[in-house]
Amino acid sequence: MNVNRIYLVIAFWLSSAVCVLAQPTHSSDWEPPTNRAHPYEKVNMQGIRQPVALAAVNESDVMFERIIWRRIELKEKINQKFYYPGAETPERQSLASVLFNSMQQVSVYDDDYDEPTGPNFKGTPFEGAYTLIAYEDDDFTRPYHNIEDIPIFGVRTSLTGITDSLGRQTFDTLRIEPRDVLSYMLKEVWFFDKKRSQWDVRILGICPEYRIKKSIGERPYENYEQNVWFYFPQARYYLCNKVCYNPHNDLEQWTYDDAFMMRMFNSYIVKESNLQNRMVSEYTKGVDAIIESERIKKELIDFESYLWEY
Repeated sequence: MNVNRIYLVIAFWLSSAVCVLAQPTHSSDWEPPTNRAHPYEKVNMQGIRQPVALAAVNESDVMFERIIWRRIELKEKINQKFYYPGAETPERQSLASVLFNSMQQVSVYDDDYDEPTGPNFKGTPFEGAYTLIAYEDDDFTRPYHNIEDIPIFGVRTSLTGITDSLGRQTFDTLRIEPRDVLSYMLKEVWFFDKKRSQWDVRILGICPEYRIKKSIGERPYENYEQNVWFYFPQARYYLCNKVCYNPHNDLEQWTYDDAFMMRMFNSYIVKESNLQNRMVSEYTKGVDAIIESERIKKELIDFESYLWEY
């Protein structure tokens, strides 16, 4: 009987505590948030995040590597998070806008700017002496020294000229905006690290691509233009501070760096390292090009499987 009475007292005490905790907060305790787009004060971490550090890799530990170039088409539904929004908002920017704005945060192209020594520069953009640098090539050896020379994002771009009877060429110009970027080229290295026993991949570069209509005779066609490459390890400092749309939960904010590191995109291979340095489209067309791309992809997957025995 005493035990039942003890249980009754404990149950009454717990129910009383729950009722007290469940009482609604008085309206006088609530204050309007600074950002009225949300019903609560949202802690904005943009501008102070650091990219997640990757495991160190030594050349002596790498048994095999393969360089791959792949294209991300923004028309695909899974990749549309890189294209939208078309107009910038205080909280969201498209990937192209992020890259463009990052180039202009610090005047890297001023005469008194001390340019970093190559792509292995270890600074951060928040130290006031670093910005995202645009390169002409995917080896990151020829940086643009004048921002007016960068042929993308609102800068006039020379198209194929028309030669007159005197041999002179007259060039048309076109202004490229972030919304004109319809695909991205990634350069990445797949390698096997025997120290960690891991088949890994590292993205080295990203290139926004836009398309220009050209013609051969009377037959028009669209051509991919690749004029600007960004060294991805440098770009991560900016990508990790910009929100990428999460279709599942608005509270759980992804960043563009998260999207690339977790491979949340769809793409197809357009080139692998080869003797003649050819693109897949240079030696095969149509359905055969798709089959060749899948063959290269399957080789990368099978390589890791063949390393293990059960």
